[in-house]
Amino acid sequence: MMAEELKKEQDTSSHLERMKKNLEVTVKDLQHRLDEAENLAMKGGKKQLQKLESRCVSSRLRWRQSREEV
Repeated sequence: MMAEELKKEQDTSSHLERMKKNLEVTVKDLQHRLDEAENLAMKGGKKQLQKLESRCVSSRLRWRQSREEV
């Protein structure tokens, strides 16, 4: 009887240990994917900012040119 209970507890412990390892791998994978997504978002944000800055410069130039024409 005690041997059966011990075996059952060992099996449960082994199963939980495997689940823990699988979850750790999943967490690492998700963290890596999150890091990649954040990096891409930052790059995209920088590109968007550069485009807006370029549009501002172009608008200022057009505005100055239009003032000179008048």
